[in-house]
Amino acid sequence: MVKASTIKAHGPWVLIKVDPHPETSKGGIYLPQGNMEEVKGHSTGEVLSVGPGYFNKSLKGSAPKEKFCPLDLRVGDRVMFRGYLHDVNKYHQDIEGLEHSLVHCDNIEGVLEK
Repeated sequence: MVKASTIKAHGPWVLIKVDPHPETSKGGIYLPQGNMEEVKGHSTGEVLSVGPGYFNKSLKGSAPKEKFCPLDLRVGDRVMFRGYLHDVNKYHQDIEGLEHSLVHCDNIEGVLEK
């Protein structure tokens, strides 16, 4: 098993410690975990590691041009991302249990304000 503290995200990838989903609704109804992620459509969590960014290839003009796009996320940021991706990642990543996930920067929907 790989410890999350030893992982440094690379390129456009972000390592996130995912917040657990509630087991019951506000009204007290039991919510199965699989259904909750499908209905909710997104998850939230804390950024543990951020990759430096990626090269965006532009085909304007005769020769392709590459522009480096840094990621504007910081360690400690709270983010919202597409939840179904975490469901896929948690079964393919052997990272310190199921609460960590590697997410591509394109799948992060936003940063939550403090």
